[in-house]
Amino acid sequence: MCVLRMLFYFCLFLIMLPHGTALALHAFSADGEPLYASDFTHFSYVNPHAPKGGELRCHTIGTFDSFNPLLLKGRPAEGIHLIYDTLLVESEDERDVAYGLLASEIHVPPDLSHVIFQLHPEARFADGSPVRGEDVVFSWEMLQAHFGSALRRYSEAVASVTVLSGNRVRFDFREEQNPSLVLMVGRLQILPAHYWEDKDFGRADLTPPMGSGPYAVAEVEAGRRVVYVRRPDYWAADHPINRGRWNFDRIRYEYFRDDTVAMEAFRAGLYDFRFESSVKNWATRYEGPRFEDGRILKQTLENREPSGMYGLVMNTRRPVFADRGVRKAMLFAFDFEWANRRFYYGEYERTESYFENSDMKAPPLADEGEAAILRSFGDALPEGILENPLSLPLTDGSGHNREGLMAADRLLREAGWVVEGGRRVHGKTKQVFRFQFLTDSRREERMLLPFARNLGRLGIEMRIHMVDGPQYTRRLRDCDFDMIVAGFGAAYRPGRELAVAFHSASRDRKDQRNFMGIADPVADRLIEKILSAASRREMIPYVRALDRILRHGHYVIPFGAGKRRYLARAVHIQSPDRPPPWGRGVSTWWYGEEDRAAAPSAEDAP
Repeated sequence: MCVLRMLFYFCLFLIMLPHGTALALHAFSADGEPLYASDFTHFSYVNPHAPKGGELRCHTIGTFDSFNPLLLKGRPAEGIHLIYDTLLVESEDERDVAYGLLASEIHVPPDLSHVIFQLHPEARFADGSPVRGEDVVFSWEMLQAHFGSALRRYSEAVASVTVLSGNRVRFDFREEQNPSLVLMVGRLQILPAHYWEDKDFGRADLTPPMGSGPYAVAEVEAGRRVVYVRRPDYWAADHPINRGRWNFDRIRYEYFRDDTVAMEAFRAGLYDFRFESSVKNWATRYEGPRFEDGRILKQTLENREPSGMYGLVMNTRRPVFADRGVRKAMLFAFDFEWANRRFYYGEYERTESYFENSDMKAPPLADEGEAAILRSFGDALPEGILENPLSLPLTDGSGHNREGLMAADRLLREAGWVVEGGRRVHGKTKQVFRFQFLTDSRREERMLLPFARNLGRLGIEMRIHMVDGPQYTRRLRDCDFDMIVAGFGAAYRPGRELAVAFHSASRDRKDQRNFMGIADPVADRLIEKILSAASRREMIPYVRALDRILRHGHYVIPFGAGKRRYLARAVHIQSPDRPPPWGRGVSTWWYGEEDRAAAPSAEDAP
């Protein structure tokens, strides 16, 4: 009876709340209830008694020239996130759930039109000064000013950021019922405004900055290495989010000029772990004395993450790829089964969907809910999209793709491209079918050269154009290419990244990811429906419909992906018995007790 009375008064309290009243939350969940209550002591995937100490040696490729994570200009140092705390931290055993770190309370109204973060009264920067609402506003403004149009489709959804009394900060959104916006602003790394008062924020340099995070910069060797040291005075060391995390006294990042050099350094014991995605590399390169005597352990992990789309991307801004039939012909000319057998030991599965490995992947034929959504577009719907099942060409893997090339030839002729004198030309304009493949990677050539030979049999000339990294990045930003290799990641709950990659509004903007040049009103409307969905369950049929539209357009020649991921790590790097299902869990590792007196020095890295 007492329980019923309490429930009655609680319901009465909710009814009497003013419309739009925001309740104080310890966590924000895009769907359903958070796994951890407000009095939780630690995440279940950590070891709360993990010892502190030792050094974790990591690796990365390339170079760096900046410690500013909010600056598009320059190349930020790997691991810079260790310096800065964020308003929210997402757990690795839930999807789209974030818990307050710098924010002690999260206030959101039912329509999600805004969020108010109550900043933690104990939150401090490394100099002991409190984290204030002004620091949050400063960080947001600097992100907008210096990251430019790369984030425009995201930042445009934020109408204003305001400091409120009581050390609170409010983000107002231009959209309602979009939980991804709350999660997005919660990921913002907060910089100290007072530290930057007499400094040039827009200048990329290697002056160690100040933050409020668990680590500080200890050593820097420009372009070669950066070392972070755990702060003994870190304000949130005992926060439930951090208990059992950030266990190493030092975290070192070693830079290598390419992955071949980095792999040899790992085999020599110069850093502690590698995540590997290449089946061939895993089968052929992870061997040697340190593997045989147990100093390096190998693990195979299940990949539960949506894998998205990855493959050869055609730029429809180019006349040769403007026709859907031509793009479909390119698909038939690519022999995935042969490439999979030749390069990947047959371990890869063909990527079919932009939301592969998830429940958002469109089935071959639309179910009733998805079909109803698509029929609502009437004549704007592509012909045959509901009648013809989604499928990809299949070969026998022998490398003799005769049927595929015959199908490609038929599609090209239907699109007006005929063969004259051994060359593919347009029957009316006499334009020669040739295009350039842009890349900055020698490794891509091994798959491109057989593809180029197949295209040559069709009378098509594909030239592989190798450029350096900066030029490649610049040309991608300007969409100045015919074809590239690119990927489009898939989130558990898709958000504004869909607009950045697939909405017509991003087609003619620089620094977007609409590499294909998609301008489809049906895709636009589906994206808008996805972004305004009140729950993930509500958005799924719209995501499947978008997947069907994109796949029907044949903008990408899909590669494959592995259903597993691989980890090789030094035996002295310990981890909890149960790794998190939705993350790598590196922040939960710790230094074991094994003797490392004979380990080589990182100074000997090639």
